[in-house]
This record gives sequence, C-alpha cells and structure tokens, in this order.
Amino acid sequence: MTLQVGVVGAGIGGLTQALALHAAGIEASIFECSPRIDAEGAAAELSPNASRILRALHLLDAAQALSFEPVAQHFRDARSSYIIGFIPLGASQSARYGAPHLQILRGDLQQLLYDAAVAREIPITFGAQCIDFTQRDDSVDAHFADSSTRRFDVLIGADGNQSRIRELLNGPCVAHLTGYVGWRGLVASNRLRSDRMPPALTTWLAPRQHLTHCHVRDGQTISFTAVLRDDSWREQAWSRAGDPQRLRDAFAGWHADVQQLLTAVDVCSTWAVTDPAVSHTWSAGHVALIGDACHTLPPSLNQGAAAAIEDAWVLARLLDDGSDAPLHALAEYQHYRQPRARRMQQQARDNLAMLHASSRWARFKRNASLGIGSRLLPELITQQRDWIYSYDAIRGFA
Repeated sequence: MTLQVGVVGAGIGGLTQALALHAAGIEASIFECSPRIDAEGAAAELSPNASRILRALHLLDAAQALSFEPVAQHFRDARSSYIIGFIPLGASQSARYGAPHLQILRGDLQQLLYDAAVAREIPITFGAQCIDFTQRDDSVDAHFADSSTRRFDVLIGADGNQSRIRELLNGPCVAHLTGYVGWRGLVASNRLRSDRMPPALTTWLAPRQHLTHCHVRDGQTISFTAVLRDDSWREQAWSRAGDPQRLRDAFAGWHADVQQLLTAVDVCSTWAVTDPAVSHTWSAGHVALIGDACHTLPPSLNQGAAAAIEDAWVLARLLDDGSDAPLHALAEYQHYRQPRARRMQQQARDNLAMLHASSRWARFKRNASLGIGSRLLPELITQQRDWIYSYDAIRGFA
C-alpha cells in the first residue's frame, strides 16, 4: 500500500520534501498556515551538496536560469578592500564536485519549487495551521486550527524555526540570543558600478562585523547580509523591517565599494540572530522534522537551505526503501542526519567567531590562515569544505 504523508509547511524544505516523495512514488500533501506562498528573502547558497539533489528532481536547469554562479569567494578588509584570502568556485568547483555552486534568492527558489509541485499535481492547502497531532499504532492524526483532522502514515514538520511540530516533539524551544544583529536586502545591479561589484561571493571583514554580498538572478540583482555584534539587543528575539539609514550608520567608514552598495538600499529587514540547539528528537513514532524545524544555522555557513534539501531527499529515500516499516525509516533518518546537522551548526558558530575576530592577534591568525592557504596551499583550503560539498545524498548518506 502506498504511504500517505502529510507535510506541514511550504517553505524550501517542505516543498522539496513533497517533490522528493513524489519522485519516489509516495503520495504527499502539503499544509501551509499562510494564505499564499510568500516568496521573498535574501540569497540562499545552492552548493553542490544541494544542487545535485535539484538535478535529481529535474529542477537544476530552472534553478540555474534564476541564479548566479560566482567565480570565487573573496574575503576583503572592510577598510582597505585588500583581498585577505579567496576560495575558487565556478568551473573549478563544479569539476571537483560534479555539480555547480549557485547563489539564488530564497524567494525565487521557493517559487520554483512551488511551481514544480503544482505542475506535478501535489496537493497544497493554504491557510491550514497544524496545531496538534495524535499518534496511533499504525498512523498519526494531524489536527488543524479549523477543527479538521487528517490521518497519515507519516507526518513531517517542515514548519521553520518557530515549528509547532518541533514543540510538540521536544517541548518549548528556547532561542539563545547571540548578541548579533543582522540585516538583509536587495539592490538592483544597474544602480551600482559594475567594476566595484566583481562576479564573486564577497565577504568584508572588520572587528565584530561582517557583510557578505553576491549576485543573483543572472547578475541582475545584488543580495547582501550584514551582521554585527550589538549586546544591547539581547532582551528578546525579533525580526522586522529595517531602517536603511541605521544600516548605513552601522557600517560607516567602510570601503567605498560597500558604501555605494548601502547607499542604494531602499528597503531592508533586520533580525536578532539566535542560535538554538539542534533538536534532540527529530522523529518519534510516525512524526519527523526537517530543515529549520530541527536545526537552525547561524548566518555564517550559508547552508540553511542546502541542509533542508538534504534532509528532504534522505527522508524520502528512506521512506521509499522502508515503505512497509515507516517507523524504522524515520529512526534511521535521525541516525543519519542529526550528526551532520550538529557538525554544520558547530562550523557555523566557529565561522561567526572567525569572521568577527576582534583582537589583533585573532585577526592576524585568521588573515594569515586565509592568505597563506589561498595563495600557497589552495588545495588544503579547498579540502576544508569537502565534507560539506562532496556529500552526495543521491549515492548514499551513511
């Protein structure tokens, strides 16, 4: 008998989950609490570990048409613009890992996945807020805010970092406030001098601050994320519309290339950066979690979307292989995926500390490592990311 799977959430993870299940011949239905797809947000990184999954779903060509493939990642001094270090991307990385490294707007990726789900006739119900579930011996009942109930063989929580399904499995999640504040925004490329925006993923570094920008939409748009340490914002978690002038003031004195970017910002958003622990329980009975619902990554590894895509594919393959024993498949999913998520989260924390190094000695060590590694030992610095990018969930995930 074909499994019946309910997916709570129509974000990148939830949509990929339904598409991966559909590809495996498993019937999936998506339930989204919002009234429509809200396709917005800054850039997401589709590194090879994620882009090869999109290729398996026959969506890579469409994603490439909406994205940009940077030639390298540059680390620059925020005042002088000196290139501290660099990592080759583009063709060299595609050849190394067998899949491209793309930058795409989260909203564009979400819309692409949604359109694919509609084309493949995957049922999507909007305005459907899952508030509870009841486990049975052979199934799970999902209860919705409109008092309706749906029965499934498996229920998957892909409902983001404020996940109700995670709360029901793990109890309330306490968001650890890091003291970092972030901004995100978009700028049309034609408002900027092209010679000051090279085709590279660029990260500018200063004590307790960093700013990353990249091209998206085939180079027509620049997406940026800026993060700084501000301990005065430790009171509560929040996310809201940002003040462009406050953003410019926070990064005043930086190089002219950064100033021209920030001067062109008309609209931005801002949020308190939190760092919740990876959830202890990812699956229990007939229920499982994917993506931000079980592992939210700080904005310093650029693997949030990629990790959710990995989760979705692995869970779909395990359910396909163990369709007669879904509980065992869900337990295997946690066994395979949780250690990688914990390693990613620790790497993101280490990266954030490295990017924001404040003492002269810490900055010297960081700059020496980046500079010597990229100029004299490029293979060694590239190998440091192999564990992320060479992960091939198509071939296996042990």
